[in-house]
Amino acid sequence: MNNEKTKKQLSEDDLIRPCTEDIWSFPYIEEDNAENREAVQSILKRQKHDEVQAELERLAGGYEFTLAKRNWYVDTDVALRRIRKSCTLNFKGNDIYFASKNDLDKAISEIGEERILKDYFGIELNNA
Repeated sequence: MNNEKTKKQLSEDDLIRPCTEDIWSFPYIEEDNAENREAVQSILKRQKHDEVQAELERLAGGYEFTLAKRNWYVDTDVALRRIRKSCTLNFKGNDIYFASKNDLDKAISEIGEERILKDYFGIELNNA
């Protein structure tokens, strides 16, 4: 392999490329093998997560956690594979908060529950 970079050298710098399933569009990957496919899938998974996170942050409108006020956030019930809309008054355990349940509902509706579950929380859905 004449690559200047190998799988171990792929980094977040490589995430600037658009999300795609095409292994050949990634820089430094010339050989189609299981190791390279795994590296590409890992990068794509991280990219999709970051895209959903950015959308959640945008839709939260810059709201910041406020002690003793209702701070809404998106959560998940892993066992049931569904979204939970949660609220906290005095415990900060998330990065993205919404000012109201209505704002959170709008964000979930705009992004889509399935996309949040799959791409943000990494929960594989069994849609048959």
